[in-house]
Amino acid sequence: TVAGVDNLGSVLTFTTTAGPVSPTTGAATSVTPSGATLNGTTGTPAPTESFFQYGTTSVGPWTKVTASPAVTTANTAFTATLTGLTAGQAYYFSAANTVAGVDNLGSVLTFTTTAAAAKKVIVLTVGSNTATVDGQATSIDAAPEIVNGSTFVPIRFIAETFGSTVEWLPESRGITITLGTTTIGLQIGNATAVINGNTIALEAAPYIKNSRTMVPLRVISESFGADVVWDAVASTITITYMLP
Repeated sequence: TVAGVDNLGSVLTFTTTAGPVSPTTGAATSVTPSGATLNGTTGTPAPTESFFQYGTTSVGPWTKVTASPAVTTANTAFTATLTGLTAGQAYYFSAANTVAGVDNLGSVLTFTTTAAAAKKVIVLTVGSNTATVDGQATSIDAAPEIVNGSTFVPIRFIAETFGSTVEWLPESRGITITLGTTTIGLQIGNATAVINGNTIALEAAPYIKNSRTMVPLRVISESFGADVVWDAVASTITITYMLP
């Protein structure tokens, strides 16, 4: 400004240097009751480390998990797999990487682990009147036993533990078991079972022991769709039934 007049020089230009671009957080995938895969993309410039941070609140505390495999190039996708999570729990996470010793964070996203499938686990021991249901010991009136090479188990105890209704038909010495939309018909001395109108052959006929109906183990897997594991060394039968 000279004598109240502004005098201008020539116009030049400059460009500010590029700062680091934060990584991008992608949606979690492969979510299960106990795990998930975290996804992200590195920013610029190339980082010295890529990782994720996750926790059960949107503000931490955070747990760090590094990318696997490691990614140290710019604008490159990276992942990490989480295990040991809690079923039905909301988790918050963000992609992150380190550039020149500074951690740069992406946006915080969330996912919720799926609920654990409800199930009943029964463990029976041949010759023992004690069983466990979901780890809790209980007494049963008739112990499992092996007869002519076939393993027999008390059907009423197992069916009612699964939530079935069991009806005894004295005239025909039959048993009707109803579980949801499944109806199972058994008869003392008859080596067949009727499941929703379909007849299947059993390796041996049901019989009565201590006023309880004993049936071949196959009835459990065929009728209820349960997983049955026989441990010959311990003489135990583990029955796992996924509740509807």
